[in-house]
Amino acid sequence: MQLCDFRYCVICADHGLLPKLYGAFREEVLPAFVDDAEGLQGLLASSRLPDAALVVVSGSPTEGDLIDRLHAELRSLSVEIPLIVMLTKSGTLPPLLRPAAVLGRGFPLPNLQTRLADVARLTRRIEEARLRRKVFGPLGNMYERRPRLLADAGFLIVGTGRRFASIQAANRDRIKLVGAFTSDMADYYLSEAPFLAVMIDSDVETAQEQILRLRADPRHVTLPIIAAASNTIDATDLYLAGATDVIVEPRSDGELAARLAFAARTGVRRRLANHWFSTFRDRFLIDEQWLPIDPLTFEDYLSRSEEIARKRGIELQVIWLEELARGLLRETGQVALGAERSLANRLASAATLVSRDEDLVVQVTGRGPVAVVHGAAAAERVGERVKAFARTTRFG
Repeated sequence: MQLCDFRYCVICADHGLLPKLYGAFREEVLPAFVDDAEGLQGLLASSRLPDAALVVVSGSPTEGDLIDRLHAELRSLSVEIPLIVMLTKSGTLPPLLRPAAVLGRGFPLPNLQTRLADVARLTRRIEEARLRRKVFGPLGNMYERRPRLLADAGFLIVGTGRRFASIQAANRDRIKLVGAFTSDMADYYLSEAPFLAVMIDSDVETAQEQILRLRADPRHVTLPIIAAASNTIDATDLYLAGATDVIVEPRSDGELAARLAFAARTGVRRRLANHWFSTFRDRFLIDEQWLPIDPLTFEDYLSRSEEIARKRGIELQVIWLEELARGLLRETGQVALGAERSLANRLASAATLVSRDEDLVVQVTGRGPVAVVHGAAAAERVGERVKAFARTTRFG
C-alpha cells in the first residue's frame, strides 16, 4: 500500500504505544504510522493527503522535534489536515499545535476512528463553506430574524458543581459564560442560542445522563461537550456517553484554559459552517423557486472544488438533473410536454433534501439544475433516492 492510499495517519514517537493504536482501527482503514521527520515529510508530500491525523503526546525524547516538524509542514499545505491530540499520562499539550480535538486519559480506543471521521467532516464543511463565500460572494441572509436571547453566548455550564469559578478564571478569551442548574434549563438555553460548547459540572452519574440527553437531540449531535472526572475509569464512561473531551483531575489552570480554547474554536467553526450553509439555501432556494447561477461562476466553483477534492482523494460527481429527468421519463413512458423541466426542478428539491450540506445543488442559467456530490458512493446514494422519488411521481 502506498502512502497516498491511507485515509488517516498516526504520528507517535513512542513505539511502545503502537500495538494498542494499531488495534483501534479496522483493517480496511488502517492509518499510516509515522514516527520520524522523514516519514512525516513523505506522507505530507504524497498526492493524497490524509483526512485527519492523530498526534500522540507521551513525553518521548524525540517527540518535540517531530511536533516542530509537523507544525512547519502543516503551514506549507494548501488544505487543512485536522489534528487530534491524544495525551498519555506524562504528555502535555504542545503549544505550537491548534488541534481540532483533545483526547485525555481514559479515552476508549475503539472510538478513535469515529472521532477522526468527525473532525475530518467538520473540516470539509468549513472548507466548502469558505469556497462558496469566495466564489458566490458574501451570503447575506434574505430573511430578517429577531436577535434571540443569549445571541452572543459562548459556553453553557450545566450543573451545580464547584468548577464554575475555575472555569471563569481559565476563560482567557473572555467568552460569555451562561449557567444552567438543570437539564430543562439547558434545553431552553440551547434552543435560544447556538452555544459554542457545553461544560458539564456535575457528578459522573448525573453528567452521563445529561450528556446522553443532549446527544439524543439531533441538533446537538456534534456540539462540543466537555466533562471532568477524578479518574480514568469515570473518564471512559463519560467518553462513551458522548463527551467530546474529559479532563481528568487534578489538572493545571493552564491545561483547563487550553482545553476550553480548543473547544471554543471547534464550536465557532461548527456554528459558522451551519450558518453559512443555511444562509446559502435561503439565498438560492426561496419558496421552492431557484435563483440561477451564471455558468462562468459555476465553472469557477467546480474547478476550485475539484482541486481541493483531488488532494483529499475525493472524486467529484456532477449530476445534471435535466438529463437524469429525461432518462427517467423515457424509462416510465411519460412524454408530457414540459414534464422534463418540471421533473428536473422537483429532482433538485429532492436532491437538496437527501444530500449533505457539503454537496452543492443549484440552478445554472441555460443548463438547468445540477447536483455536485463528493464521492462516488455519495453520488450513488443521492441518485438512488432521487430516482425513487421520481418513480412515484406522475406528470402530464
